[in-house]
Amino acid sequence: MLTMKNKLLSIVAVFFLVTQPMLAFSEDSTIGVADPSKIFQSSSGYKAIISQMEEKDKEWNAKIKESIQNLAKEREILNKSKVTGDSKNDAKIAKLSEKISANENALVKNSRIIDYAFKKGMGAMQKAWDESLKEVALKEKKKVIIAAPLWSAPEVDVTDKLTAKLNEKIPHVKLDFDEARAKLESEASPKK
Repeated sequence: MLTMKNKLLSIVAVFFLVTQPMLAFSEDSTIGVADPSKIFQSSSGYKAIISQMEEKDKEWNAKIKESIQNLAKEREILNKSKVTGDSKNDAKIAKLSEKISANENALVKNSRIIDYAFKKGMGAMQKAWDESLKEVALKEKKKVIIAAPLWSAPEVDVTDKLTAKLNEKIPHVKLDFDEARAKLESEASPKK
């Protein structure tokens, strides 16, 4: 079942595919085509964002995940050897469960901090993307740039030009995890 959005996208795609051969051979075409996924994969700013996220996840969460696994194994051993009515064993199991829960909460908190920093970094990328689109459109005299992973003739394709402009505008994005932590902690603290 096609939604209205999918129907509209289908109509645009069909229209584009029908007009593409005419555009492909027109040196003065006012339509440009760019592949945003290729642009972002080639973007040094985006690569920096992903790299920082992966490093921070590894730094913060690797030990926590290992601890959860070890605690879960220990709890499983105690559960298997459990003697009915053994309060010391039950207390140990409860304590391990509390530690596992605390570690899982730490993972969730760390993930929220990383996500917040990612969204802020992508906001900077989005701003640079918008500016790059406008500048390339003006320079290349394009009235419309269709950002979609479609094939296009070299005369119409502005993917490489947009990639270069985006890398020029934002060669690196520094994620601020401390700001993200402070923001999330201020949101979580009770308001007076």
